Amino acid sequence: MPYLGGLEIVSVSWIDTHSIAVRISTTYTDKLYQLYAGRSLVGVTSGYSDNVIIGTVVPALWPEHLQVLAVNNDEINNDYGSVLPDRPYNRAKVTATVAGWTDAKYLDVTAGTTVGGAVSDSNLIYREFFDTNRAYEMIVPAVGTFEGSGTWNLEAVGRDDKETGGNLGTPQALSVDVLSHPPDVPLQSDGTRFTVSIDSSVATFNFTEVA
Repeated sequence: MPYLGGLEIVSVSWIDTHSIAVRISTTYTDKLYQLYAGRSLVGVTSGYSDNVIIGTVVPALWPEHLQVLAVNNDEINNDYGSVLPDRPYNRAKVTATVAGWTDAKYLDVTAGTTVGGAVSDSNLIYREFFDTNRAYEMIVPAVGTFEGSGTWNLEAVGRDDKETGGNLGTPQALSVDVLSHPPDVPLQSDGTRFTVSIDSSVATFNFTEVA
């Protein structure tokens, strides 16, 4: 079984445009480690003495929560993302049940562009091949999909394979509740993110918010 306790992340650094190195401190001597960005498994270790995990992460203003699991050797390829604790995540599982479709090729999911905003037909966030009438469970991408906490409006609609983009069926209204981390604060000209001043034992942090 996987363990969240008995270890901690001590540092995180970018090593290239899409890879991070996560260094951990651990009490285990007989475990391997998995790195998750949100609920996505992005990296693993291969030896019991390894204390750095390399993971592939897409940079985004709205960051993903990093988590490390300690697992047994025979569990290293198991994906435990679906059972991780409830924390801020920038992606969601969308369920759409369809019936009576006859000639659809795709099931398209479109979304609003802001929390609570109306669905934009051009904002396609996920496409699933239609095989039969059933319940479809879809994990939408994390980056660029939901930027902000709240209820997001979605639509699921069938699309056939006719020329010029296909014909659309009747959309099905959906919604998901999303809790996401706020965007990071940008670097200042001197490379720091905060300016700190202390007056009468009160520390004041100044920073620029991402618009």
